Amino acid sequence: MSSAGSLSAPTQPDLRVLIVGRDDIERSLRRDPALELLRARSGTDAIGELGLARHDGAGAPVCVLLAPGAVEECDLDAWLGAMRGIDPDARFVNLGGAVRPGFDGRIAPDEGADALRRIVNAPPAAPAPVADPAPPASAETVSPDLPDTALVEASLRGERVLERALAILRRRPGLATLAFLDADETPPADGRIATPVTRHDARFGWLLGPAERETAIAEAAAWLAPWLALEAQRRQLQEAAFTDELTGAWNRRYFMRFLDRALDTARRERRDVTLMVYDIDDFKRYNDAFGHAAGDAILCETTRLLRSVIRPTDRVCRIGGDEFAVIFDDPAGPRAGEGRHPTSIAGIAERFQRQVCAHRFPKLGAEAQGTLTISGGMATFPWDGHDAVSLLERADQLSLESKRQGKNVITLGPGAERVCRVQFGDRSENRP
Repeated sequence: MSSAGSLSAPTQPDLRVLIVGRDDIERSLRRDPALELLRARSGTDAIGELGLARHDGAGAPVCVLLAPGAVEECDLDAWLGAMRGIDPDARFVNLGGAVRPGFDGRIAPDEGADALRRIVNAPPAAPAPVADPAPPASAETVSPDLPDTALVEASLRGERVLERALAILRRRPGLATLAFLDADETPPADGRIATPVTRHDARFGWLLGPAERETAIAEAAAWLAPWLALEAQRRQLQEAAFTDELTGAWNRRYFMRFLDRALDTARRERRDVTLMVYDIDDFKRYNDAFGHAAGDAILCETTRLLRSVIRPTDRVCRIGGDEFAVIFDDPAGPRAGEGRHPTSIAGIAERFQRQVCAHRFPKLGAEAQGTLTISGGMATFPWDGHDAVSLLERADQLSLESKRQGKNVITLGPGAERVCRVQFGDRSENRP
């Protein structure tokens, strides 16, 4: 690790590489600080990752690198069309073999970042022909002068479609002053007409406009309602894809994606990220003694307790039955000297331990106070692990060591000790 005196300003990525499938080329690409690596295990995951990358912000272009076997040959054309529909500016490169139809180029497994940049900087390949979209099902609800393309693009980027839709509607004759009011607000009695924006008995809000344009406003409301319903559904699906249904914590899918991204950023900016893995001591015993409903309540309540003490930038994830992970990620800036000393991380873990020990869990009965404890392990990048997999493995090992030490312990790896400068975890009190 370079000393503080030789550190330069953090390198901003000039290219984002979405690796689809698994291949050893990732190791060589990781050495280039101007690359941001995104990862997807399958073609289906890649569609979601590309949409999230488009939503995450502008800046560096995206190059999609397809590893052998990641997408079935019979699905390749459809997959490529879907990916280009999400990000028409993305470049597509296959790893090994000949250049595939519709791709911008190929690189060999022993090539690296320079080869990718040569392809990205070359003129793009001609896009595959796209069939004309089917005409709208009903001309009564979709007017030809209400273009949908801008809203499709906004939705694919994860942006709210409302402002874009209002801008389109306000270009229609007589609707320059059109306004939108949320569903829980009461329309003002100021002479404007208030038309509800509804779909299938769900009210999204009101469109307010001149009373003499009542018919046009009704048509606009009918056109806007499906877009708002689609946006609400997209958000629900995204939340469901990344959230644990029982506890409301982030799930393992989100955990791996966020940790990968956090470590890539930390690597560029020369800072640390700490991972704590923990579970509830003797959780099976509580399930057997008090029932699974009580076990579910314990998981939910401990998640709530942890969320009450972490920082806004940290993430609580459920990665197994009663196994949780906390990503302590503080993007405040690069390390200086021997590193920033976020002793607040140790303080957070200590407070969480104390709260679990002292908390009364109603479903465990009147004598339950002080009977629950947690054990875990804490590992810090870059000292305890160089990537998401190695950091998680190290934190798991430290968590097992805590169990061997008698439970109700959080064991720190050398890197976590270096960061926190605090050895904590009472090994004798408050055991079940």
